[in-house]
Amino acid sequence: MTHDVLRLTNKNNSPVAFKVKTTAPKQYCVRPNAGRIEPGESVEVQVVLQPMKETPAANSKCRDKFLIQSIAISREMDSMTVSEIWTMAECEAKDIINEKKLRVRYLPPEDASKQKAD
Repeated sequence: MTHDVLRLTNKNNSPVAFKVKTTAPKQYCVRPNAGRIEPGESVEVQVVLQPMKETPAANSKCRDKFLIQSIAISREMDSMTVSEIWTMAECEAKDIINEKKLRVRYLPPEDASKQKAD
């Protein structure tokens, strides 16, 4: 099992709601996949690659991607749950959602690179 951590930091003066989506939801476990980050705070998001039936070839290209979305939480939204904020934002305020795409790249296991160096 392979895993990594995404550290999301809110550098704004107001709270931010975030959501992490993937093009391969059965391949990855993302926890938490949505939440709220207070001003100046950070959240660590665990990304776990589920076990694969076979190891990808060394030169194989991965097409998996992650989309990290965020939106500033206004005073009007402050009493809403994160789920309610996203429902409202996706229907009424798509233009204020910030998005960042991340591509997945497979790396050889650390022991494999050490064996080649020996």
